[in-house]
Amino acid sequence: MINLKPTKTILLGIVSLLASVVQPSKAQNLFARDDSHPKPLLQSAQGEAINSQVAFSDDKTWLATAGRDPSIGIWQTSSGREYGVLSGHLDFVISLAFGSDGRQLVSVGKDQTVRLWDVQELREIWNSGKIASEPSVAVLSPDGKLLAVGNRDGTISVWKTSIWQAQPIRTDHRDEIEALSFSKDGIHLIAGGRDGLITITNVSNLLNPA
Repeated sequence: MINLKPTKTILLGIVSLLASVVQPSKAQNLFARDDSHPKPLLQSAQGEAINSQVAFSDDKTWLATAGRDPSIGIWQTSSGREYGVLSGHLDFVISLAFGSDGRQLVSVGKDQTVRLWDVQELREIWNSGKIASEPSVAVLSPDGKLLAVGNRDGTISVWKTSIWQAQPIRTDHRDEIEALSFSKDGIHLIAGGRDGLITITNVSNLLNPA
């Protein structure tokens, strides 16, 4: 495990970069550039206070939106229309992230649960149940074999999606995990915390049989 303790200015830049990979943007519109003004390709009819979480699939097929209610809206970017709604959380959604396959979506709710969804079939694949340490962010590894969950108490757990067994990851974080990202090869997990610490942990052992 590698720990970094950059200055506050540098930390904010790095954590923002991590968050841009793991956590959705606050923007509500998708824009196409032209020579004059950006034009919205898709815009929700919901009010500004509603959509506080947005995630865009890597293949640009799907857009997920969530906010101050438990539902998650799924939009097809090709048509600009809402494809359907994912229901299951009991409180508002605080984090959204697509898997690299563009079909799986992981969500974290204020109800202290993490859920994995199939957006094409509009169904829930997995539900963590209530997590006492209060999850704040979650992300899938590039191959989908691992699901990392960061919590408000600074702890991190990684689930093997083949058997849905959690393994705690030891770090020096002492405050809420605000950003998580896997390296492209899925071997390292990068975490940014509110305590100003960034950690890089090798998780390859979780992919190998004991």
